[in-house]
Amino acid sequence: MSRLMMPPDEVDESVLPEVRERIVALIAGELDRWVPALLLTEADAAQVLRIPNGGLGRLRKRGQGPPFVRFSKGQVAYRLGDLMAWIATLPASAEKAN
Repeated sequence: MSRLMMPPDEVDESVLPEVRERIVALIAGELDRWVPALLLTEADAAQVLRIPNGGLGRLRKRGQGPPFVRFSKGQVAYRLGDLMAWIATLPASAEKAN
């Protein structure tokens, strides 16, 4: 039986990150295919990621944030598909969220 086709009571938890990555890649790919021009402002992207408004700017300056589009000095935007793909690269936390 395929590792990804097991009944729920027999799920090999070691494949869950791979499954999550594939699902997010598929969703991001569909968003980019159907809505290629959908761009978010930095404030809207920060809201999607649930981080403070200045957080994306700090990540961008360190080269650690999601891909962005620069229109002119100080004006950037983020593709929703790029945000989804970037989220998929982040490690999942087992800690309980507050």
